[in-house]
Amino acid sequence: MRLYEALLLIIGFLGVILVIFPFIQAIRVSLTPATTSYIVEFFAPISFENYVHVLGYTLFPRWVVNTLIVAVAVSLTNMFFCLLAGYVLARGRMPFTNALTSLTIVSMSIPQFAIIVPIYFIMANLKLTNNLFGLILPLAVDPMGIFIMSQYIKTLPVSYEEAAMLDGYSELDIIWKIILPLSKPALVVLFATEFINAWNNFIYPLILINNEQLLTVTVGISNFRFAVLNVNWGATMAASLISALPPVIFLILLSNRLIKGFMLGGLKGT
Repeated sequence: MRLYEALLLIIGFLGVILVIFPFIQAIRVSLTPATTSYIVEFFAPISFENYVHVLGYTLFPRWVVNTLIVAVAVSLTNMFFCLLAGYVLARGRMPFTNALTSLTIVSMSIPQFAIIVPIYFIMANLKLTNNLFGLILPLAVDPMGIFIMSQYIKTLPVSYEEAAMLDGYSELDIIWKIILPLSKPALVVLFATEFINAWNNFIYPLILINNEQLLTVTVGISNFRFAVLNVNWGATMAASLISALPPVIFLILLSNRLIKGFMLGGLKGT
């Protein structure tokens, strides 16, 4: 048993090293002056010039604001629409509910690259290229979010809704006054998931935005190069580390609520 525990400890330690090492390397490269290679000497002098360059002499702060706007908007729209759609699918009070549920599950399996061309033409016809709203609209409703909310709402007691109907509540009253408060744990998880997905999204900004002022951090960071084969690795790593801070801070602030949401969802699903 001790040998087994020691083996697990070693494997876990190696796993932690594999996860942490890229971040350590990124920090070292970002603190090395005039870095044009990702291979840095261990005792290289420390300099913050890459961070000064990224924050003071590039459009990176503007890209962070753009990304924050898109991520928050996508998260809020998903909370709104997925709650409504999830309620409809969970309670099944309209025709073809099972068919809509199956369609939602099928749409979850469609890769983003399979619909990227139609998305581009739709946004182009709507004159929404080079527009932040054009980045928000394709991500405004996530089939996975609808499925998560529908499965969570199915675990809520129907008796609350039946009692509300006897008191004269409409369907919308039931959603806003009963389902919404009871669904807060799932909505917090949904908000966090959609925020991170929108923050890390690369393909939509790549094809829909060609105005450098409107780029998001994922595409903007790829512009830190002097030539095709001469990437400014110091600036790239500095920008990458800074861009990782908002999601990390966001998750830390919501960590307690996220844990409660996951635990409550797991308990209700059993």
